[in-house]
Amino acid sequence: TLNVSANSTVEEQQPSGTNSSSTAPGLQEQPDHNATADDVDDTQAVGQQPKPAKSSSNWSTYTVRAPDRSAGFLSRSNGARIQQLSLTEDQLTQYGAGFKDLTVEVTPETETRLHVKIQPTGQKRWEVPESIVPRPGSAKNLNQARTLYNVKQPTGKPDQSFALTVARKANGARIFDTQGHPFLFKDQYIELTTTLPRSASLYGIGETSLNTGLLLPRNGTTLTMWNRDSASAYQDNNLYGSHPFYLQVNKDGYSHGVLMLNSNGMDITINDTQLTYRIIGGLVDMYFFMGPTPEAVIRQYHQVIGAPLMPPYWTLGLHQSKWGYPNISVLEEVVANYSAAGLPLESLWVDIEYMQSRFHSMTCYEGGFAS
Repeated sequence: TLNVSANSTVEEQQPSGTNSSSTAPGLQEQPDHNATADDVDDTQAVGQQPKPAKSSSNWSTYTVRAPDRSAGFLSRSNGARIQQLSLTEDQLTQYGAGFKDLTVEVTPETETRLHVKIQPTGQKRWEVPESIVPRPGSAKNLNQARTLYNVKQPTGKPDQSFALTVARKANGARIFDTQGHPFLFKDQYIELTTTLPRSASLYGIGETSLNTGLLLPRNGTTLTMWNRDSASAYQDNNLYGSHPFYLQVNKDGYSHGVLMLNSNGMDITINDTQLTYRIIGGLVDMYFFMGPTPEAVIRQYHQVIGAPLMPPYWTLGLHQSKWGYPNISVLEEVVANYSAAGLPLESLWVDIEYMQSRFHSMTCYEGGFAS
């Protein structure tokens, strides 16, 4: 796993028809959309026109900038598509001013992995260093016609709001869809929302103690990515690690994963129709993994963050750990009791009691754990 410190309802549906596009396979232009979250029909598939909007108050604060007839797109040799955005309406100004210009880069990297990066144009922002998470980049000679995903973006028509829709080619189901949701990008506040199907099951976004077990709650609970030393006995607490990745298992049997590669503190709020990121810095740096099975999603995820280290053999045995051991004599008694009971014991772990004042690293408490 990767450890980084730090209301529309659209069910997955089979589209009624096929849209033609002059753009590269897997990357498509998106028709004009002006619907708010409340106007999107539950059965609407990707490519179908939403109902007219009642207002634009829920829309993105950015529009596509297209000074020519290129629909605002620039292409790179690796198949990436570049789009420029301009701030048209600054919302939540109490969190500071929004960046005036953003650059969106959409890169098909493999048949099952898509990379989307949004950042202020011409400005350097903190991002997870390559020395920690080396980016795999695009596969050579990638045949985009064989990718499992389509990407739809606005065409750059006047005053067209930015939105990003990633869909599965096999059935047209939306993997990630920001249509009708706010998008804000400030120095210390980023907000991005995607629509979720009601019937999907979500897992991940740890490390958090949840009363729902491994299944993520869909009742508006906010999951915080902010590492802290907290007992896991308390429910709905953020704990020692931050893993801004979720696995979505859909009712139709398809699964996919989404990684927000950002090490800043963030809140992720999930209800029965949407998932919202609120982040206090960095970039929008996202990877989409198309699976289609849960096992395949996890393998694709580890192709980006790296595989787990092979553990030493001794770590695979039985370990005993406890807070509150006062001195060496008690530890010796614990070990002896394991032996007397015929129980295997590979290692005994002591919590903070062995240190001076319990929190002075690289020291020993002479009153109970003489060096």
